[in-house]
Amino acid sequence: MYMMSPIRCSCVWLMVVGTLGLAQQPAVGPDKASYPWKGVIPPAGAVRVRVPMTDQKTGFCHFSARLLLPRPKMAGQTATASTDESKLREVPITIAFEARPGRSLVSVQKWREWGFDVPPPGQKVTLPELVIPAIQLLPKPQRGHDVWIRLTQIALDVVDLPAGNSTILGSDLLLSISDLTRRAEHRWQPHFHLDELYLDLTVPIAQVRYSGTSELVLRQPPAPTKQAGALLPVAVSTAPKGPPLLSYLSLNGVDRYPLADGRLTPVRGVVASLLNCPGGIALSMGTARACGIEPTEHKVPGLGVNFKTTIAKARLKELRLELFVGPNYTVPRDLLLKDVDVWIDLQDSDHLVWLGPEFWRNYLTDPIYVCSPNGTWKLYGHVDPQWLADPQSRSTHLRKQ
Repeated sequence: MYMMSPIRCSCVWLMVVGTLGLAQQPAVGPDKASYPWKGVIPPAGAVRVRVPMTDQKTGFCHFSARLLLPRPKMAGQTATASTDESKLREVPITIAFEARPGRSLVSVQKWREWGFDVPPPGQKVTLPELVIPAIQLLPKPQRGHDVWIRLTQIALDVVDLPAGNSTILGSDLLLSISDLTRRAEHRWQPHFHLDELYLDLTVPIAQVRYSGTSELVLRQPPAPTKQAGALLPVAVSTAPKGPPLLSYLSLNGVDRYPLADGRLTPVRGVVASLLNCPGGIALSMGTARACGIEPTEHKVPGLGVNFKTTIAKARLKELRLELFVGPNYTVPRDLLLKDVDVWIDLQDSDHLVWLGPEFWRNYLTDPIYVCSPNGTWKLYGHVDPQWLADPQSRSTHLRKQ
């Protein structure tokens, strides 16, 4: 059993079984609020596309792509950048998708395998070009919906992996949303569908190549499993500036605590695309210790991109996550869970909680992580009202070190 994590616990794979609890009845009933992103139309000079993804084989969310690499002039020479397509070779690869802004990664072994010189430690490398297969949604194509998204000059951090390994979480490289969109998430407006695993983007037409075929299958949203009136539309907000941290999260009644230097910090939570563990909840040891969460003796070895770690199971008495309901998603409610299994990275002293795809699938129907035109991130879905509670029922406290 292994845990894998490119940047600590942003990704976890644990072959164990978790148990999730329920909470009290909410104070509000279902309403008819609709998702605000429906009907997104790309502006002139751009197209709306869909990138199919999967978590099969590797256990982590990834998609396929092709590298366009220069051909070495002769044996022993390393690759150099070229703009002449006749001198390029196509290399099929898989890319692990990180939905949070941050670093994109490739291994030393893989970089060397592609024919490039390995730079000195700490120096970034630049991938000349890759293309990603996608389906054009809008404007409706006249002949074939298959397209290629073209990315060039992609900056990557190089990491040295343990002997015998060249892939990152089973993929050839890890690409963050900020590098995928050139740090223009507000213009590309990514909509990450965590249930069916696909990514909708608004891409400048200059970065799109047309194939004239319709070989990729356009996935349709899953059929509802419950009557529509029984589920409540909700939105989970993140910080409008800086990293997209969840607006409110508490663990066992603790929603803030002092750090070693005396500064006060809230319990910090994020939406994690590359988290794969039963229950979908992982904590850093720093957060677990600060919130008084004790790991059990149930421990498993873990392997990160270039480090080893140990993961331990723990049980939360209570978890609260703030979300919003109502016609304009302005009425606060808490997703209230009791007796929840979580996993702690015992060697990560940082302060963070990761909520992965399985967490959102367990409690929200059709969860979608959306970046709006103003650059803020929200997660939308429909929730069973039995898991909601009035925020005034919180019994939170400041935990002292």
